[in-house]
Formats: sequence, structure tokens, C-alpha cells
Amino acid sequence: MARKAYRIIAHHEHDEKAAELCVKEQVIAIGWSRVGNIKKMGLQEIKAKLKNAYRSNYSKKHRAVDTDAGTMARFRDRLERGDLVLLYVRPNTIAAVGNIRKGNYRYNTRNGVGNPAGTISYPNQRRVKWWPRPRNFHREYLPSRLSRVVAGPGTLRELSCNVKKFERTLSLIPDRATQEKAATFETQNDVKEYLKKHMRKLAGLRLVRSEFPTPRGPFDFLCRDKENVPVVVEVADGLEGDTTEIGELLKYKGAYSRKARARKVRGILVAKQFNQDAREAARATRDVTLYTCELIPTFRRKG
Repeated sequence: MARKAYRIIAHHEHDEKAAELCVKEQVIAIGWSRVGNIKKMGLQEIKAKLKNAYRSNYSKKHRAVDTDAGTMARFRDRLERGDLVLLYVRPNTIAAVGNIRKGNYRYNTRNGVGNPAGTISYPNQRRVKWWPRPRNFHREYLPSRLSRVVAGPGTLRELSCNVKKFERTLSLIPDRATQEKAATFETQNDVKEYLKKHMRKLAGLRLVRSEFPTPRGPFDFLCRDKENVPVVVEVADGLEGDTTEIGELLKYKGAYSRKARARKVRGILVAKQFNQDAREAARATRDVTLYTCELIPTFRRKG
């Protein structure tokens, strides 16, 4: 049987501590400890016990109990020896990478992860052999599609990928000491220089030209998106996004549209942060998107 890959949330409250203990104890774990040992339970029994033990959680969420019961059953039944596991600490960190070890599901209250008197109290466990590295890396080191899936909802998510190839990719991720030396974005020029080499990191765009000339002056980048729609990209002056910067973007967007006689032109503004007025202006403006640039670096949509 082909191996599979999964992302599991370390903990929904004490995630960093949970990740540390899971690595120490060589396990992955999920909660719902009040349900008890589910080793011999059918799905309907798990659902009934969830409803009884966590009644307030499901009073207005009729489908949530089905989701949680399904997660518990998949955790018990689907994970096989050799499957790849990414231990995730929200919002952006892969704490550890490992493979499921020989052995089935177990309800363990005797270690630091499952101890009912402890901070984590996640007794539903599977044994894992954690890799020595990489550890504690940003999810943007993953292929872009998988990076988005990893950040999605749900305690346990299957990752659709070629596991062997994905493991090779993971093995090349630098350790934390190397990551901490990664370039930070201090100036507008830092971002521009990075985008010249790595434009696809920004929403999958393809760079056409830098400093594209228009009658209103040059703008930072002309790109094309995955549908081949032209995109005007501006990096905010001082990396501070406000309505003035949005006005500049709209000016260049209009100038390019007239010059190229393009029926549709998108605009993207990149900054370290955006004030509330800028966010509201972007939401009210057609085909304008805001992205923040972060340390690793990564670009995250904000409006």
C-alpha cells in the first residue's frame, strides 16, 4: 500500500508545549480525552460519547460532532507504518517531521502527553519516529500548494502528494540556525530585489518586466497571473500600506490599462503592514489585493 502524508495540529491551546512533549515521547496525539479509549468503539459510539462528554461544544454545531468523530476514527484506523507526519504549531510552524512507527492506536495516560493531570492531556496516541531535522521551520518552506493545505482547518489533514518526493524536499530544508540568518525585509528595495528573483512566491505570479514605464511614471513590476491576466505590482514606500499607496497603485493600473488596451488588469500592493483605511479601501476597490511581506520571507493576502 502506498504511504500517505498527514498534518496534525500539535494542540489547540498549548501547541508549543505539546509539540515539545510529543517529540520527547516519540508520539503524535489528539484530544477528546473524556471519550475514553476508542480502540473497540464504532463510529456511532464515538459520536454518542463525544456528544455526552462535550455537550456544550455541539449545541449549535450539528455537523461538528460528525467531523470530530471522523477525525478520531481516522487517527485510529487510517495511519499506517511509514506514513509521513508533520507536527504543526499554528499559525505557521512545522515543529517536527516524522514517520508512523510499527504499532496500532493506543490510549496512553501514563506519559507526559497523555497524563490527565498534565497541561496537554492528549491520551489518544500513535508512535512516531521523529526526524532529527528539520525542526521548527516556517510552512512557506513547503511547496506552495502544500503550504496552504497545512494551514487549513481540522485537527488531522491528509496531504495529497508523492510522499517519497515530498520527503526529499523536506530533507533539504535548512535547520533553524540557518533559517535565522535568512534575509529580513527592512526596506522597500529589499522586497523589490527579492521579488525580482522569486516573484512566483507572490500568489504564483510570473514576472514580465521590472520598472514598467507608463505616462504616469514607472511602476515596480508588471506580472501575469495563472490565467495570464496582467497584474500591476507595487511595493509600498517605506513598506507602510495606506490609502495613498492604494491611490498610486490605481494610477499605475489605469495607465497600464490604457497603454496596453487591456480589458482587465489586476493590482497588488505589498507592504509590511496595512492600516484599517487601506484594508477598507482595498475591499471596496475592484481587482486590488493587499499582501504583507514577512520574515522568511512569505507574502500573505490581507485584503
